[in-house]
Amino acid sequence: MNTMSRRELLATAGVALAVSTTACRRQEQPSEPDTPSVTLECAEINKELAGRQVKLRAFNGTVPGPMLTCRPGQLLRVTVKNSLPRYNSTGWPGNHNVPHAIGSMNLHLHGLDIEPHLFEPPGTTNATATMIDIEAGASRDYSFQIPDDHPPGLYWYHSHHHGSTAVQAVSGMAGGVIVAGDIDEVPAIKAARDLPLVIQDIGLFPGPTDADPWSYDFEQNAIWQTFDGNVTKYNPATGKQEVTTLKSGFTTGDYPLRFFLLNGEPFFQEVHTSTTPTSPSGTQLTPPQI
Repeated sequence: MNTMSRRELLATAGVALAVSTTACRRQEQPSEPDTPSVTLECAEINKELAGRQVKLRAFNGTVPGPMLTCRPGQLLRVTVKNSLPRYNSTGWPGNHNVPHAIGSMNLHLHGLDIEPHLFEPPGTTNATATMIDIEAGASRDYSFQIPDDHPPGLYWYHSHHHGSTAVQAVSGMAGGVIVAGDIDEVPAIKAARDLPLVIQDIGLFPGPTDADPWSYDFEQNAIWQTFDGNVTKYNPATGKQEVTTLKSGFTTGDYPLRFFLLNGEPFFQEVHTSTTPTSPSGTQLTPPQI
């Protein structure tokens, strides 16, 4: 497993999402006497990005979510509360690769060398196990045992419920995780200013009317066709995609509007152009001061 210093960049993909591979390790008793504990509540928030009103999904009301910190040997406890609105997935064809249940979520600590924690029961290696599903209005308590020899570095967390992962992550539901270590006790490093950098890729669609904020909300089975510039919707009765007048759908590639954020503030913007769908129009924005 590669290690990263806490001053290296956390690149979340939108995020261009990469599914992490976690290793199943033996359960060790924590060598640290304290047990970090945090509550993460996910909900929709309204925010302004480069003069545009947008609606995002966030942990504890902020994008990115709060930074989690722990040390090797500790037991990290996280309570997750899902306050997202319920989502109607009527008509979903049953394929887990088709976006659905975007109001459901779970929690994944991406890159940490800990036991698998996406399926029931946590730690299982059964490929047919049921995925953990925290529905809208529900909550769940997680306990993550950080191994004594875990590499220090900057990692990240996000929801990883199959069917809603990409939608939730690219609309803001992610945050950083710092695993501290002996390197942090080196006098020069300990005395230095600590500047974690969290970069996020945010994809947005226009609302139903001009008065509505930009967001990533869509009806079940609606797909925005990047090259055609329209939204189609799967009709279970005919088994075909049919063109609609909808403005948003699960994207097959680009987004009408895209922001790249540094610690929650935009530093670059892309606007999709129908004439050149593979070449969005990019604008460098004033980067946030740190």
